[in-house]
Amino acid sequence: MNVLYIDFEKCFDKVDFKILLNKLKLKGVKDKAYKWLENFLTKRTFKVKVGIEVSEEEKVISGIPQGTCLGPLLMLVMNSDIDAKIENGKVGTLADDTKITNTITCNNDNYKMEEDLKSLEQWAMENNMKMNDDKFVLLCYNKKPNSTNKLTLRSGLDIKEREGTRDLGVWMENDATFTIHIANTVASCRKIMSMILRTFTTREDHIMMTLFNPIIYKRGANPS
Repeated sequence: MNVLYIDFEKCFDKVDFKILLNKLKLKGVKDKAYKWLENFLTKRTFKVKVGIEVSEEEKVISGIPQGTCLGPLLMLVMNSDIDAKIENGKVGTLADDTKITNTITCNNDNYKMEEDLKSLEQWAMENNMKMNDDKFVLLCYNKKPNSTNKLTLRSGLDIKEREGTRDLGVWMENDATFTIHIANTVASCRKIMSMILRTFTTREDHIMMTLFNPIIYKRGANPS
């Protein structure tokens, strides 16, 4: 099985208003709801402040506001048809994270990923989205000894096969052991625990657990 991780350049900032609003219409958003979303996206301006100097006000011409509840939802709408022309594998997308999964049993199956990649590049062009070609990552699970994995983008850049990459906060390895992720998690938790023990002299159970739950447990679930 091969997994190709796709990276879009400044995905949230470069969303085309017209394309996104059209997709909202196709999904049945209309009347006041549509007008409200249209105003939310298009009726925005920005200024730049350096020290005490402030630039002139400019209109925002693209992008989804980040840090809002609607941001990730609108990004999902934007990507809702990303797999429309994918015929061989499966596409997974969450906000600006996208990946293609294909079952590759021999060299003759490599065309599957190549065709899906071309379809994805075509989708990006049609939706005014730009890909970070040099940030694509290819993971090959259960790779056959004599198999070769090579993907080439339209730009001519070859996608390099790697042994691991981060997937929604989890370090994935091509041997599916999670060894590096576990080691990083343990190291991160030990570092924070050492800081707590140096800072607090008490060793009372309820205080230690109060510190452990929000800090150590959270860090273990999502190590930096």
